[in-house]
Amino acid sequence: MARRTIGSKLDENGGLGPGFDFLRVALALGVVLWHQPEIMFGAGQARSAVMTMLAPSLLPMFFALSGFLIAGSALRLSLGQFLVNRGLRIFPALGVEVVLCAFVLGPIFTTLPVRAYFSDHATYRYLTNTVGLINFVLPGVFSANPNSTVNWSIWTVPCELLCYAAMASMIVLKIVERPRLALLFSLIVPPVLYVALRYGVKLETLRGFAQPTFFYLKTAAAGLLIPFLLGVLCYLYRYRIVFHWGLALLAFVPVAILVVFNDPAKFLPYYFCLLIALTYLCAFIGVLRIPPLPLFRNGDYSYGIYLYGAPVQQAVRAALPNVQNGFALLAVALTAIVGFAILSWHGVEKPVLGLRKRFSFVARARGVGRAGESRVDAPPPVVSASTGQVLTYGTPLEPASSAGKDC
Repeated sequence: MARRTIGSKLDENGGLGPGFDFLRVALALGVVLWHQPEIMFGAGQARSAVMTMLAPSLLPMFFALSGFLIAGSALRLSLGQFLVNRGLRIFPALGVEVVLCAFVLGPIFTTLPVRAYFSDHATYRYLTNTVGLINFVLPGVFSANPNSTVNWSIWTVPCELLCYAAMASMIVLKIVERPRLALLFSLIVPPVLYVALRYGVKLETLRGFAQPTFFYLKTAAAGLLIPFLLGVLCYLYRYRIVFHWGLALLAFVPVAILVVFNDPAKFLPYYFCLLIALTYLCAFIGVLRIPPLPLFRNGDYSYGIYLYGAPVQQAVRAALPNVQNGFALLAVALTAIVGFAILSWHGVEKPVLGLRKRFSFVARARGVGRAGESRVDAPPPVVSASTGQVLTYGTPLEPASSAGKDC
């Protein structure tokens, strides 16, 4: 009997991974659950042991998932087609969300007079989020909430664009077609990138509106590139990676260790082992025949959940300031988030993704082009409600400090 591998399981499904749809939605909803205590009740609110365990796993799994799926398209597409493919997946829906936040949500929840809000330069500066240049605040918006950040989820966008740049380099150099060179690339590029970002850019020399983007690039980009490249390698070596339930159970061991430490920072010595385990779990779950959740049969709503999760949760908190029942707030927020995600998919993402049918295998196979990769985010930056200045930032492995918080 032939040995079953990740590649052979993928072939059994006609080149598609039915479990990836389930995984994207599950991870996106996990992010919403992770944010809920912080948004609704402020920093320092206790999270369950399960969420403490899962938090450092969510972000690497998203990037490993992205790397696995994108590697398949990178092997089929030219550089130009690849860039168009990625651009159509990321920017249209992101742009709509940013515009809605700035010109609909902002005027509703700002404490400023509407005229003052629209004459404030910060309102229009927020639009730089549409191209991955992060700005977290709108003038006077959510100033009474525990944290006034409008949407900290989008901090991962520049990190993901950097991963796409790495993949574009692999296409140009034809590295993606040669697994051994891809392995060498994966060993060399992350540490070089870390040194270049860490010591090549001084935050204090940048203009204020550019600091959040470069802060996250300096502190997280190299670390997120590693699981992305592990996902790429997992796809390239898919016919050599055994598909086995025992290995999948073993992969949970590094994740379970997080419960013992109960502090992601203490897990840093084991981080690489964790990333390998999570990458295998992504591929293993992705090739399983997992039926779609009933509410999610008609589209890939994971990107919409990512985009609208935090702003909707903030809006719910601002609209219901006296409600202290966390389950009630979560129910209201989840209903609205999924509703916006559905509208985003059918109104923006699906029509736009239909444009790539000409060169996307997955688009042709599914009829719309649903090879989208979801994102996740880290603990939010601490933002001054009075000035809009970002005081401290949270990173994937080091929660944001509450020091200096004045909101």
